[in-house]
Amino acid sequence: MTFRATKTKELSARQQQLLELILEHRTIQEMTTIMGITNNSIAALKKHVFHKLGVRSVAEVRSLYPKERYCAICRAALDKMDV
Repeated sequence: MTFRATKTKELSARQQQLLELILEHRTIQEMTTIMGITNNSIAALKKHVFHKLGVRSVAEVRSLYPKERYCAICRAALDKMDV
């Protein structure tokens, strides 16, 4: 198991959803609409995701996870959780 796969499994379903939206280049406003939470909640959730992944920026996240590969992993995990 790779470092990235291990770190991804540590994310909650909500954190995985946010990560996927980040990888899809969604704006904060789009994220709030899709997830049904406030800007402040998005910021807090993003902070936790970045901490768990050991990154400091969206650019670092995108460099760690090629979108096509990550989205397949994330969707599979979410399907198992029935989210």
